[in-house]
Amino acid sequence: HPTSTGYLFNLDYFEKVTNNPNAVTYTLATSITPAAAGTISANPAGTTVNQGTEVTLTANKNFGYKFTRWVDGNGVLVSTANPYIFTINANTTLVAEYETIETYTLTTNSQGAYGLGEFSIAPAGKDGAFSVYEKGTNVTITAIENDIVKFNNWSNGSTALSNAVTINNNTNVIGTFDNVSFIAGWTFKNDQYANPRVAELYSKVENRPQLFAYNVTDNVLAPNIRLLNRGGANGVGVWNTDRGQFFYFMTSFSTVGYKNITISSGLIGYYYGCDEWTFQYSLDGVNFQNISSLTTINTSSVTPIGGILPVEAEGKEKVYIRWFPNVNGTKHGSATDVTATVLSNVTVKADEIAVLDAIAPVLQSTIPATASTTVSASGDIILTYDEKVQLGAGQATLNGKNLTAEFVNKTVKFSYYGLEYNTQYTFNLPAGFVKDLSGNNAAALELTFKTIQKPIPAKRDFNLIVDANATAEQISSGKYVKTIAEAFNAAPSNSTSRFLVLITNGTYNLGGDGTNPQGIVLQLPSGKNNVSLIAQSKDKVILQGNPGWGIKNAVLSIEANDLYMENVTIEHKDGITTSGQRPALNPAGDRNVYNGVRLRSKQDTQVTGGNRSFYYKSTIEGDVDFICGGGTHWFEECKLVSVAAGYLVAPNHDANVQYGYIFNNNTITATTAYYLGRPWQNAPRAVYLNTKMINEPHTQGWASMGTVPALFAEYNSVDANGIKVNTDNRTNIFNVNGVPQTGNYNPVLTKEQADTYTIENVLSGTDKWNPLEIVEQIEAPANLAISNNTLNWEANQYAICYVICKDGKVVAIT
Repeated sequence: HPTSTGYLFNLDYFEKVTNNPNAVTYTLATSITPAAAGTISANPAGTTVNQGTEVTLTANKNFGYKFTRWVDGNGVLVSTANPYIFTINANTTLVAEYETIETYTLTTNSQGAYGLGEFSIAPAGKDGAFSVYEKGTNVTITAIENDIVKFNNWSNGSTALSNAVTINNNTNVIGTFDNVSFIAGWTFKNDQYANPRVAELYSKVENRPQLFAYNVTDNVLAPNIRLLNRGGANGVGVWNTDRGQFFYFMTSFSTVGYKNITISSGLIGYYYGCDEWTFQYSLDGVNFQNISSLTTINTSSVTPIGGILPVEAEGKEKVYIRWFPNVNGTKHGSATDVTATVLSNVTVKADEIAVLDAIAPVLQSTIPATASTTVSASGDIILTYDEKVQLGAGQATLNGKNLTAEFVNKTVKFSYYGLEYNTQYTFNLPAGFVKDLSGNNAAALELTFKTIQKPIPAKRDFNLIVDANATAEQISSGKYVKTIAEAFNAAPSNSTSRFLVLITNGTYNLGGDGTNPQGIVLQLPSGKNNVSLIAQSKDKVILQGNPGWGIKNAVLSIEANDLYMENVTIEHKDGITTSGQRPALNPAGDRNVYNGVRLRSKQDTQVTGGNRSFYYKSTIEGDVDFICGGGTHWFEECKLVSVAAGYLVAPNHDANVQYGYIFNNNTITATTAYYLGRPWQNAPRAVYLNTKMINEPHTQGWASMGTVPALFAEYNSVDANGIKVNTDNRTNIFNVNGVPQTGNYNPVLTKEQADTYTIENVLSGTDKWNPLEIVEQIEAPANLAISNNTLNWEANQYAICYVICKDGKVVAIT
């Protein structure tokens, strides 16, 4: 104020409980012991509450503590439920009691590969870090590989990328890595605004290159460079404030002692920039020669760019390389935006020039060790020699099956998958299969080992039961909820332990009133991993929703990883009877399993995405494009039910998807004529293997839509009587904008081609995922008998628990 006059107000806050002056109210006092153990949430909030109000108290724990019970002001036990729900009819004092949990440290160490090996750890521990955990916490440590650094094994001998440990004492985990021969590489993980950017990966400290960004016009260092994530990859781009300018990237390094120098990288357009780039090298930093031709880059995915340096660039004290835009060519974006082309995935690999000798490489160690009896059913055989080795001649085998070798520095790795438990195997390597860089042959090897006994799971109960008719007492126990949404909310985020949910019989309305637009009705979001949704009875648990028309409006969306769903029916209420895009399920995520599920709608019943999903003995119903989208999805022994004229599939896979949709041992039934599918967009892939066609499709098999598929094919299709279907007229010609175009494939696979479609090849990945182990059915209880109102049986050691039902109702879980 101009006169410097001030005013002081004293404002008191009064809690308003009711407008009724005659209302009866009571006080609610809560506290915690020990005081640092946690917090209490109250609904409704406040310390003065109307008589007869239902109050919900939730005890929230801090790290290192566990809630045990509620007691009154005199220390008398009130309840062990959390949350605790009660009706207030008197002045109430409640104390949340906690007990301390022992905590331990977790340390991780990387060996080999110049110490460049890295890990990801989940979940986080104390204060969001990864070093201190509560006793009993299940932690998954995953080795991170890249184009240069490769993982070998853990200190416990496991070769799986992920290592699960339970923290019951101070724990030290060691991961051993190796590396391919290289000069440098950039991972672009930190130093947000650094220019130049020093290579995170390097084989010699004196040859650790720096990456610069310069202005094309005057070769002045770009002033504003930052980390950017585009196309799923970390990279670096110039974030210029002066619009309309263009920039290039450049680095230099020594090639002394190296040959066969290969540079790989990726570019992606972002905002404004040049469509065309070249990759170049120079021996003086002034005169540059093209290694690549003009490369048109994408704006939605990373475009590979790079090449092999010519021989004249080998053995030089300094070689320059740069990524240079064609400023006279076409542009993407608007010149009023920043010029932010992103460079990522930069690696410089090279072979070291060997000193020739006449000494053969000597085997130093093997994983597994000879005669080991604790070998996992899926993993790697790793041989480590005393010098760098390479592929020679011959074939490595495991019990007669050919294995493929991966050579990394001094190690040779052979991946195997899906071995039988408690079985002896013999690995054979002929002399000369491995040789050193001088050409000296390593000796032959025979390695015999035995796989582990089939693991017996720990006995446990369901974490949660969904029952639309759950009583107030059941809900207050914290063990029951009434809706699927509540179950999803209760599932922990980023958990490495499985969260088991039993859904009792009934139809559960997930929401939606059929209006448009509506959006997804219910979603299990990314991060809510390791959830199991298990129906009490097949076909008697129905998740129903009614979102409005539209391909993005699914009844249920799955974005989380490692979901297991069993015997659940998901249906779009209007979609069952009304044509139009009405998805029941939008399955995305990775490593998700749908066992015995039933999906019901007409058009776009299942709109797929994500990475890998596996469907086993499931039923998918629809008419038009009722399995559509992207991702890698394997359907095993499923029923595809066409309820009206249309198309079974309409994929739109990205070009980098290798397999797409695979239907193996499926049965197709139809009410009228149908097509196996049509290509939606991008690079669709769909393969039908060993299909029983109760009703056969149109003779050409496939119809046109928006593009030419990367592959639409089948193998060994038979009719209802097991007689081979005539596939002579199957087409690979598709009309695109009225112009016939021919796909570069045969729509009928050979046996050799069909044999490449295995679960190992398609789904296993670097994490050796085997969904067949997940859907394996254990034997039914033996010697089931009732005596004196007691039910007895011989338990199967592989069952984690049993659910006992009477007259369709769950009466016990044991």
